[in-house]
Amino acid sequence: MFFGTHELAVPVLEKLEELSLRPLLVVTRPRVGLMPGPMAREDEEPPPHPVVNWAQEKDIELVRSEKATEPALKERIAELKPDLLLVADYGQPLPSALIELAERRALQVHPSLLPKLRGEHALRMAISNGDKKTGVSVFLPNEEPWAGDILLSEEVEIEDQSFGNAFPQIAALALDLLEQGLTKVDKTKKPKGRKQNAKAATKTPRLTHRHRRAPWHLESDAVYDRLRAHSPPGLFTTCRLKSIEIASGRALKLVESPYGESGTFLGIRAGCIAVLCARQTAFGIEEVRKEDGSSLSASEAVAELGLSVGDLFV
Repeated sequence: MFFGTHELAVPVLEKLEELSLRPLLVVTRPRVGLMPGPMAREDEEPPPHPVVNWAQEKDIELVRSEKATEPALKERIAELKPDLLLVADYGQPLPSALIELAERRALQVHPSLLPKLRGEHALRMAISNGDKKTGVSVFLPNEEPWAGDILLSEEVEIEDQSFGNAFPQIAALALDLLEQGLTKVDKTKKPKGRKQNAKAATKTPRLTHRHRRAPWHLESDAVYDRLRAHSPPGLFTTCRLKSIEIASGRALKLVESPYGESGTFLGIRAGCIAVLCARQTAFGIEEVRKEDGSSLSASEAVAELGLSVGDLFV
C-alpha cells in the first residue's frame, strides 16, 4: 500500500512495479506541489497530479486524502490487510493507527539526511538554505513525524545546483536505498535502525507559492539560493503592476555600493537587470519568462516592460 504526493512519488511507484510490488491502494493528497498562497484566486486551476494520473492509468484503487485520518480510509486499509505501508513524499505524517494495520508496519523514503529537514519539500529547503550537501534517508515511521529509526541514509552534493538538476540524483539514490530497505524488511518483520538525534532535528516550514516570490529583502546570495530551489520554473516578482517570472539569474559583484530600497532597479549591469537587495548587495536577472513560455534577455525585458532606473520590484 502506497502513500505519496510530490516529485518522488511516481519514480517510487514505477520502481515498485519494476520489482513486481504493485500496491493494492494508492493514497495521495488532493493537491501536488506548493500550496496556494492566501491571495490565490478561487478559480485558479490546480497543477496536474502525476500520482493520480499514474494510478488511474494502472487501474489501481486511488484515495485522495489530505492527512490520511478519515475513518473510511482506515476501514479500507483494514479490509485489504496490507503487508507493508510504503511512504514517499506524501507530505504528511501517517497516523500510528494506520501503521499498526500493516503486518510489517511502514517504510518511508525521505529526501534529506534525517534528522535534518523533517517535513515536506525537504530538497527545495536544503537548496533554499544554501546547503552544500543533503541526502536520502529510509526510515521506519512512528508516532512522531519523520522521527523513526533510520535504516539507511546516504549523502549527496548539491552545491550550486538547481532543484531540477539535483532531483534526478536524489531520485536515483532514493530508489536504490528503497530497494535495499525493502530487502531488510523482507528478511525480518522488525528490522532495527539507528535512533535519530532529536537535538539535531530541524523542520521544513510550510511552503506556499509565496515562497516563489523573489525575496529582495534578503542578500543577493539568498535570492540566488531561492531561485535555485524553485527552478524550474523560477521565481516571480512584480514591477509597474506587471508580474515577471525570473527564469535565471545570479548574485552580482558591483564595484560601487548602491543605496536605496530593497527591490530597486539599478539598471543593466553585466548583461543583467540589476536589483538592489539587502546589505547593499545586488541580484542580476538574466532571463525573464513570458506568459506564453517565451523568454526575454535582460535588455529585451527592460525595453518591453518599459523599466526605468529607480523602479521598484516587489
